[in-house]
Amino acid sequence: LPPKVDLRPFMTAVEDQSRIGSCTSNSLAGAYEYLIKKSHGTNIDVSRLFIYYNGRVKRTHLPIVTD
Repeated sequence: LPPKVDLRPFMTAVEDQSRIGSCTSNSLAGAYEYLIKKSHGTNIDVSRLFIYYNGRVKRTHLPIVTD
């Protein structure tokens, strides 16, 4: 193994979670964006709020928004 590896070429920009406390959603979206960029060479913008919303629905058993 090399002594160090630079993954910055595969990383997307740092996101701002503002005040909603969506750090888990941000990290999951960033990890997925990294995997897509590394494997396909494509930049995508994963919806952090979609991940956050679905996590909250699952956690609190809220009704799912359908429109």
